[in-house]
Amino acid sequence: MDTPPRLIDPTGFRKAYIRQPFDEVSRPDYFQIVRVEQVAPRLVVPTLLHRTTYNYLVFLTQGEGRQVHNLDEVTIDAQRLLLVRAGTITAIQAIQPPVAGFFIGFDPMVLDRLLSPVQLQQWLALPAVLPLTAGDVAWCSGLCHLLADEQAQGVLTDAALHLLAGLIIKLLPKATLASTSMSREEQLATQFKQLVYTHCILRKDLAFYADALAISENYLFRCVKTATGKAPKSILLETLVLYARVQLQNTTTDIATIAYSLNLQDPSYFGRLFRKVTGQTPSDYRRAMQDSSG
Repeated sequence: MDTPPRLIDPTGFRKAYIRQPFDEVSRPDYFQIVRVEQVAPRLVVPTLLHRTTYNYLVFLTQGEGRQVHNLDEVTIDAQRLLLVRAGTITAIQAIQPPVAGFFIGFDPMVLDRLLSPVQLQQWLALPAVLPLTAGDVAWCSGLCHLLADEQAQGVLTDAALHLLAGLIIKLLPKATLASTSMSREEQLATQFKQLVYTHCILRKDLAFYADALAISENYLFRCVKTATGKAPKSILLETLVLYARVQLQNTTTDIATIAYSLNLQDPSYFGRLFRKVTGQTPSDYRRAMQDSSG
């Protein structure tokens, strides 16, 4: 059984974390650009962990934000743009006011209209946080203002499509810059984590990941340990627990079902694993989430 963590689309996020009013925006051609300063006062922070069904960029011109991005916690500001791809497990941790900037959200299918196969690979290689030069900031700010002016009721017009394409293509070279600034160990660790996020439910054997990267298991261990300070198996198990944490927020799903959905056939083992990683039992974690959400 391969049941992914709870997915949340744009409308689901708004219902859960933005004080009303809000508009329904879930559709295959979803596109939206909003000013962060307009939505931040209505945002209920911190949000719970959720897995997005859409891509989004957050470009701050003022202020600072902290966000969970899969197993990492990242910080963004006016010199660092956030990229969250569809399928990412994320949560907004904090917003440091005064804050201003732009949120740009769009359906993954939109990328098929914008990018060539080579550019799509560059998109997938982009890190979660993209450093911006002063020139980048000025360019992105001008384009985002044009894009906000062009948007009409969330519809992706031809003009808006070309502006969005310009923004994304402007960012793509940062994939190459990121890879060239990383050591071989860091590159392999990043690729390993990306594979784990995709395959960990069905594949828990490290041989699968070593084969996918065309390296030996010993070399995989050395690279990941050097780059992250953690063993590959630890990252794999922490990712499984991350997926479980998302599902545990749904109080109608029993813990054994969550274990089976992660392809763990022994709920007792799942409980021990969860406690080892988080310091809490699954039941304790669920109760804590219920208490924190009121």
